[in-house]
Amino acid sequence: MPNSENMEVDCKRIEELEKVFSANHYNGSGNTAFRIEEGSVPIMLSAPHAVNHFRDGKLKAADCYTGGIARYLRELTGCSIIYSASFTETDPNYDSPKAGGYKESLKAYLKTHPVYLLMDLHGAAREREFAVEMGTAPRKRKEDASLLQYPFVDDVIKAILEEKFLFLNTEKKNISKNVFLPQKIKIR
Repeated sequence: MPNSENMEVDCKRIEELEKVFSANHYNGSGNTAFRIEEGSVPIMLSAPHAVNHFRDGKLKAADCYTGGIARYLRELTGCSIIYSASFTETDPNYDSPKAGGYKESLKAYLKTHPVYLLMDLHGAAREREFAVEMGTAPRKRKEDASLLQYPFVDDVIKAILEEKFLFLNTEKKNISKNVFLPQKIKIR
């Protein structure tokens, strides 16, 4: 693994890895709806919107570069990844777990592989007031921990944004905490 102190983000490599998603105007290439690539560390990244898809019967554009970033981070860290690989008429994050097979396959993978951290990668509209959003879901038990209760997490992410992503053409380095209220959630 590369030394993280001397590492620079290789944007050209990310663009190269993104080509399988951006093919056919972000409908992806090939005929596989999603792919799982096994890693060697107990972390998994998910890029469910790496290609165009439907949500509520309407076309939803891809979250550009989320697939390329997931594949790049796999190369650097050895984490496992799952990503949408070609256009589908379902939204892997939004629709029923049985729709399209993404969630079902992810669940099966997690049952048979030691994964201790699962993170979704998503894009955000330019008009949003944040660069990074940390989402959390309601916990089944009160003693379940959420990263949102630890203020240092904001500091870590801000430091990364300020130190490593200065090339981004944005002043937005805020972190939004997306806390879901139980009454607003549909448990599927």
